[in-house]
Amino acid sequence: MHAVRGFFRFAHIDGLIVSDPAVYARMPKIYSDESRTQGLDRLELIRFLQVAQTITIHHGALAYLLGINALRASEAAAARIEDYAETLRGHRVGDARKLSSFDLRKVSRLFSVVMRG
Repeated sequence: MHAVRGFFRFAHIDGLIVSDPAVYARMPKIYSDESRTQGLDRLELIRFLQVAQTITIHHGALAYLLGINALRASEAAAARIEDYAETLRGHRVGDARKLSSFDLRKVSRLFSVVMRG
């Protein structure tokens, strides 16, 4: 929508069209502030973790990371194993400067469970 409005605006400025037909077109509202969203309460989190464990161990691991570390989905999606530099018992567990919201002990335990399972 923004590109269409810009196209008509520049066509009008350049004199290619008499009037801008998109001047009153409204842009859709997009809410990108995730901090305004409400989190899960204790019972919802417990149920979320239980359901995730019944799907696969990887779903359970992701649910555990999201719930225990209070991560947003975008933060979990942005996490890459390449970001981790330290090793603990053979597993790469993290760089606290880059991913300060992770509890590295919990993550290392979780990775060891996932690697075994």
